[in-house]
Amino acid sequence: MKVKILLIAVLLAVFVQGAVFAQTESADYYNRLGVQYYNQGNYAKAIECFLEAKAIYEKTVGKEHPDYATALNNLGLLYYSMGDYAKAESCYLEARAIWEKVFGKEHPSYAVTLNNLGGLYRSMGDYAKAESCYLEARAIVEKVLGKEHPDYAQSVNNLGELYYSMGDYAKAESCYLEARAIREKVLSKEHPSYATTLNNLGLLYYSMGDYAKAESCYLEARAIREKVFGKEHPSYAVTLNNLGGLYYRMGDYAKAESCYLEARAIWEKVLGKEHPDYATSLNNLGLLYKEMGDYAKAESCYLESRAIQEKVLGKEHPNYAVSLGNLYGLYLSKKEYTQALRFKQEQIKLKTNLINQNFSFQTEQQRDAYWKVNSVSFEESYSLSFYHPIPASNVLNYDNALFSKGLLLRTTNAVRDSIYASGNQALITQFEELGRLRQQISAQRQSGGNEAYIQSLETRAEALDKSLTQSSREFREFQADLAVNWQSVQKSLQAKEAAIEFVSFRIYDKKWTGKTQYAALVVKPGMKAPEWVPLCEESVLAELFAKLEGKRSQEQARILYDENGPALYNTVWKPLEKVLKGVTTVYYSPSGLLHKVSFNAIPVNAKSRLMDKYGLNLVSSTREIVYRNNKTAGKPQSAVVYGGLEYTVDADTMRREAQAYNVPGTRSGSRDLSFSVDPADYQQKTSGTTTWGYLEFTDTESKGIHELLITNRIPASLYNGVRGNKESFFSLNGKKTVVIHLATHGFFNKDIEKNYEEQARLQQSGQGPKVFENSLRRSGLVLAGANTWKQNPVEGAENGILLADEVAGMNLLGADLIVLSACETALGEVNNSEGVFGLQRAFKLAGAQTLIMSLWKVDDEATSILISEFYRNWLSGKSKQDTFKEAQRKVRSNSRYASPFYWAAFVMMD
Repeated sequence: MKVKILLIAVLLAVFVQGAVFAQTESADYYNRLGVQYYNQGNYAKAIECFLEAKAIYEKTVGKEHPDYATALNNLGLLYYSMGDYAKAESCYLEARAIWEKVFGKEHPSYAVTLNNLGGLYRSMGDYAKAESCYLEARAIVEKVLGKEHPDYAQSVNNLGELYYSMGDYAKAESCYLEARAIREKVLSKEHPSYATTLNNLGLLYYSMGDYAKAESCYLEARAIREKVFGKEHPSYAVTLNNLGGLYYRMGDYAKAESCYLEARAIWEKVLGKEHPDYATSLNNLGLLYKEMGDYAKAESCYLESRAIQEKVLGKEHPNYAVSLGNLYGLYLSKKEYTQALRFKQEQIKLKTNLINQNFSFQTEQQRDAYWKVNSVSFEESYSLSFYHPIPASNVLNYDNALFSKGLLLRTTNAVRDSIYASGNQALITQFEELGRLRQQISAQRQSGGNEAYIQSLETRAEALDKSLTQSSREFREFQADLAVNWQSVQKSLQAKEAAIEFVSFRIYDKKWTGKTQYAALVVKPGMKAPEWVPLCEESVLAELFAKLEGKRSQEQARILYDENGPALYNTVWKPLEKVLKGVTTVYYSPSGLLHKVSFNAIPVNAKSRLMDKYGLNLVSSTREIVYRNNKTAGKPQSAVVYGGLEYTVDADTMRREAQAYNVPGTRSGSRDLSFSVDPADYQQKTSGTTTWGYLEFTDTESKGIHELLITNRIPASLYNGVRGNKESFFSLNGKKTVVIHLATHGFFNKDIEKNYEEQARLQQSGQGPKVFENSLRRSGLVLAGANTWKQNPVEGAENGILLADEVAGMNLLGADLIVLSACETALGEVNNSEGVFGLQRAFKLAGAQTLIMSLWKVDDEATSILISEFYRNWLSGKSKQDTFKEAQRKVRSNSRYASPFYWAAFVMMD
């Protein structure tokens, strides 16, 4: 009897196992069938199969089995493709949890879900989460499967898509090319994955303006997808859509429309009308119809696209912001300004939030790339005030100027300040290491160093930068800074004061016109909104500056401020006089070519200049007015003074002076051996030589200032003669020196990258085509020993050339005032929203609060008088700005120095 019962039990167990096996086989079948339908683009049938497979797996193997996780992953991919991101995320997260529990975090299946999650977050606009998932997935696949596996190629390709979305085209191309090479080798050129990489490369080259390469990639991808999937598949539609965009950009509207319509028909049939891809096709058709002048069709497409994106993606998605921008451009073209304003206001608010969100984790380079992609939305906004300067549009654009001016500089400084304020020595050490790495990279690039070595340095720097940014995400002061608006500025103004934001922007009239317009936005107490004042086109200012080419500094000042002074006044300032009625003090932030203008010297009439009528205060942004009461007041607590430097020093003396600073933990010793540019490109020519000559009056100036400081009981160090070397300046790193005075030669080298004859000369001399690639290496200051070191490099001593790039990597936090008593220290490469890339940016990056700097090559004696006068008055307790203006008036009152050349070169900027 017992035997029979046991036999029955065994048979029953076999039967149950067979039943489970049969059910599992059934689930596998549904899963495979679902994949088949998915690949065909038949999402309705695919979802039925995937749900059926999931239900069977849950019943037969349970919810903690890899097969159940596979079903979840497939469902997530399907929901993602259908645009249901919430369901997709839920499936992916559940699948990831199962695989982590069953296999651990170093399994290919775990990496697959990470990749899928990364793609989902990228589509949702959450680039921080996307990058984290992608990088983790790539590391797992590389470790487990190696670099020649299709899964590794997928990870690399995904990273390329992310970097493309972020505007980092160089990284995107590198990823795409690596993925393509792997897929070609492992999968062949007729595989759908190979076509995907081709398609991505095409989109990248399109964005970079290389249309020939883009078309070649698209056509090859289309042929592969047609052969593999047929003409009714979403992937085929993607390539058609991209081809349409290319033909649109190339001006072939008939081809573009044909591609767009075919793509839309496929997406409508396969995905339905409530899918992001369908919305994209509508958006693209809208762009085409607008360009063709069919505004009715364009409006219909744009509005339908926006409605879909709002419903499916939500109002915080980057694609929704694109729809808003397109509607703005359409209504601006139709002169329906009220509608245009409504959409631009919504778009700018969304863009600002997205920038703030993404800047919190991006590296400095990635922030730069991301801003380049998004800055156009802010620039095109100014055309609204240009055509329709009503209060609401002027409010929008004043706030735009406050947000966008110096945004990258402010963000970088926010990271720096957060790190130093944390008191975390490990973070601070990492931050300073990053600065050294960046300078090493810059020096290697200038000298044409080994590319593999440079790439290794850049990889280290990027990882460090990313880690530091994420470790300092609590930008409390920066968040408050972003909230500053025109009303914040207005509330900070006193009676008879005004704030002016100068802006320069390309004019948008149905399309970009190619003309750059200058305007001013003015705020005064009691105003209900900022006032918009149109000025001139850039060509007018460019014509004035063209008259200065090839002239000596003294002659340039005479031509611009005397001979052409009335024209300059009529162009830049006269239009402002009406709105400035009753104003005596003006805070102004320049833009574009106005950075080169000394506003104090602009003549109002034959007898007076602007400084006689207004108290003019130069600021990087009028947001500085909000913080003026929080700035350092009273006498400084420490100072260093440089002047009377010896540029030709014997080698033994240079080494001996350097030894005082060559201690562990400091910067020292021939670090920048790559300084390989002829002194003739940098020098202040003296007596026809190509060396830097001794500046007699800087000795008088520096000793006088040092004596004043000591008399006022301010601890001060004087670095003159051979002591004023580069090592001594580097020793200021982290010392919180309040005043730094530098009286010496300065230089600014124009952007020779665009001078093709000069570029060819440099190539022939072996210096490479990008010797001045880093704009902060085009300007600098000359310190002791510069002539000696250049003639014959001195081992164990720095070279005496203090480049802006090197200053930028220092920690000069606590520097309330830096005086650059040298030539051309205010000059640099002008970036429309970021200001001047030169010494002024470098010292701001290092932590300086207020700068005094020069716009042209200055007179040694007059400069000494002006700067000494400034210190005498400032140390008596007056404000920096008022004291500086008094010093200019004092020099100007001397008939010998009445010309603007002598007193107007220097500007003070907060």
